[in-house]
Amino acid sequence: MDGIWLTDTQGRLLDVNEAYCQMSGYSTQELLAMRITDLNAVKTSDEVYANIQKVMALGEYRFETRHRRKDGSIYDVEISAQYRPDDGRQFVAFLRDITERKRVEEALRQSEENFRRSLDDSPLGVRIVTVEGETIYANRVILDIYGYDSIEELNTTPVKKRYSPESYAEFQGRREKRKQGDYGLSEYEVSIIRKNGDVRQLRVFPKSTT
Repeated sequence: MDGIWLTDTQGRLLDVNEAYCQMSGYSTQELLAMRITDLNAVKTSDEVYANIQKVMALGEYRFETRHRRKDGSIYDVEISAQYRPDDGRQFVAFLRDITERKRVEEALRQSEENFRRSLDDSPLGVRIVTVEGETIYANRVILDIYGYDSIEELNTTPVKKRYSPESYAEFQGRREKRKQGDYGLSEYEVSIIRKNGDVRQLRVFPKSTT
């Protein structure tokens, strides 16, 4: 299902397969009268030829770009090109339409961005931790509760110093249960020690992603 090009070092198309004809909307005869710069939708000619030089230097090079179909529509394509200096200084390139994959990636990126924004804007303190207890996300509210300026500062402070002795013992028990797949109570209270030494009582509502 991949399109295939055979080109020379000047970017002239020497041969194409039927899959690329269907991908681009051009006939074989039309494509063989074209250069690869005629198909590229986003890069300048200099950038296209720079990719040719990379393939020549590396022997093989994979990259993503965008092409324009005969009807004017634009699609994303992944190109894996190989240089064959012993075969008439030619290139063979395998082209795959990745438009749908890019659409899904963008939708996922937007979803993640919206999710993160909802956490950042939450009036509640939100913290995402690993099973071992390492913080991988903390919103501004939770950092203010603990009195730290960043996640890095939170993580570099030993957990034992962030809890009262009793709450630290309970934390260790919860951590061991999590490692065994037991995520315990739907809510509980803890006593934390802020950066400045003040003690705060928190009610925690844990949510597992497993």
